[in-house]
Amino acid sequence: MIITCEPQVICEVGVGGIEVCKSIHYFGKPKTKVMLFDAVYEYCIQLDKYCDEENVKNVEIHNCCIYDYDGDVDVYKNGEASMIKGIDGPNLDKNGNLRDLNLNKEKAGFNNIISRKCFKFNNFDRGDIDVLFLDTEGSEWFTLKHMISLPTLIAIEMRMHNYINPFAEEIFKWMEKNKYMILKDNGSDVIFLRKNLINLVEENKYELNFLLDTFGL
Repeated sequence: MIITCEPQVICEVGVGGIEVCKSIHYFGKPKTKVMLFDAVYEYCIQLDKYCDEENVKNVEIHNCCIYDYDGDVDVYKNGEASMIKGIDGPNLDKNGNLRDLNLNKEKAGFNNIISRKCFKFNNFDRGDIDVLFLDTEGSEWFTLKHMISLPTLIAIEMRMHNYINPFAEEIFKWMEKNKYMILKDNGSDVIFLRKNLINLVEENKYELNFLLDTFGL
């Protein structure tokens, strides 16, 4: 196994709009498959329109939540801050209370609750994901919990201001069990690398730095 500038499969769970899509550099790259998941319908339409206009054929777009079961789930719809109801997130706690007491839900944009289809990640994972990005406002753990792949790199939003990911313990235990190490911590996202690749970091330094720079990590 090597660290390569052309991953076979890149997956983003919690993309946001096209402007913040981390894997956009790989749109149209024939050697790379890109899988995108977002609960916000408008973002998925925007991404689909971009791919259509730019004739991008290597991107899959899924308008759904990745969760602990297959079915339906309530979501606070608020752009990039959209999150599953009942989860401790960066902006709302699990009871739906705003963390910033100076705001109210309407002004903060969290007064709109929608129903979304949700699925366990193993419905989509074929065991070949090389790079994984998780930014789902507190529910990142459920992707890992049902994942088949063991990606080379995993980036997870772990903290923000006074917020710590509610499943941090489960995430770090999963990383330890599956032999990952912390490669980089930028204060918000933590980037994990498979431990068995640590000896390849020096000889593949250019490729690794290229990946991190490309993805804005």
